[in-house]
Amino acid sequence: GELRDYAEAAKRLGIARARMTQICDLALLASDIQTAVLLGLCEPRDRHLRAVGRHPLWQDQRRAFLSLFPTVNLETER
Repeated sequence: GELRDYAEAAKRLGIARARMTQICDLALLASDIQTAVLLGLCEPRDRHLRAVGRHPLWQDQRRAFLSLFPTVNLETER
């Protein structure tokens, strides 16, 4: 089915609207950062990903991510 908005999705999932927004915002991370996380190349906490995601430009996200996880090689993920 279709959802009208994040509020409806949050209600159906039984989570807060703010949490739903946080989860959806993860899709705005640079694709190589998403790949690194999904492949288990790092184990960021939720707050780390939110801090990285505050940057609208992917190049700025990469800088922020690498400041937190300097051993992750994002170059091989692009």
